[in-house]
Amino acid sequence: MSVRLIPALESAKPTDGQQSLKLRNAARDFEAQLLAELLQQMQPQSSLLPGSGSSAGSEQYEVMATQAVAGAMADAGGIGLSKYLIHQMGSEKI
Repeated sequence: MSVRLIPALESAKPTDGQQSLKLRNAARDFEAQLLAELLQQMQPQSSLLPGSGSSAGSEQYEVMATQAVAGAMADAGGIGLSKYLIHQMGSEKI
């Protein structure tokens, strides 16, 4: 006896393209988070720059700026970690 899925559920199954896109997005997000952590460790040195005072909200602004820079770096290829992760977890070649 074979079990048939409801047609709506069959169409909801992820395709290879959707899985590949999810993997690429997850790898990019992971690399961006790692880069943000690395950049955040360098931030105390940059707080010595002029204009980086302790005004209200400056800490949140610095965190948002760090995340934006890390995201842009990851989008541009970052340190190559996302490519490596995609290669290891998927079937794409580097």
